[in-house]
Amino acid sequence: MEDYSIRREHYDKLVMCTGSAVTLPPIKGINHKRVMLCKNYEQAQTLHQVLKPHQ
Repeated sequence: MEDYSIRREHYDKLVMCTGSAVTLPPIKGINHKRVMLCKNYEQAQTLHQVLKPHQ
């Protein structure tokens, strides 16, 4: 996912949580199909594939 390109992204809301233990925060709608996690390489690849057509 490193290509050293610079681009501008726009979000309605973005929640980034860092740490060594992954837990889902108690946010309303966290299980919505448009809420995606990125806690490992596979999820990062899935997120990239979903967003790619919208670039």
